[in-house]
Amino acid sequence: MTIEEGEYAEVPILITGDGVKYANLTLFVPPIVEVEEVYAGDYENFLYNISNGRIKMVAYTNKHLKGTVKFAVIKMKAIGRAHTAGELRLEVNEIRNGTQITVRNGQILIKERKREELTPVILIAIMIIMIILLMMLWKKKSIKK
Repeated sequence: MTIEEGEYAEVPILITGDGVKYANLTLFVPPIVEVEEVYAGDYENFLYNISNGRIKMVAYTNKHLKGTVKFAVIKMKAIGRAHTAGELRLEVNEIRNGTQITVRNGQILIKERKREELTPVILIAIMIIMIILLMMLWKKKSIKK
């Protein structure tokens, strides 16, 4: 995943399996991002704790969830410098009532923020303001004569 400097991104934590009713996961977050919020996914009950660069999350449900299920969504802000990268490492502490799940860790890359370019509309507005200012200045000079 790529995030621009100072921008936010929402990272989904997905579980693919059949009948996973309880999951206890820990996400290790690199210091180049700051966790802003953690949202519950498809599970009815969800708890989390953010501490020392890790998010401990527990979710459980009475429903029979199968296929790809959203466990949680992590909203994070890029606080690192451009061209720095870090690993989002997910650790499965415990899974109950379902099949084994496969863990895929992710990468975060901070990219340089796009510089705002002057659009044609802004350039035309600036030119109109300049013309008005020049006309006002010209009128002042002609009144003094």
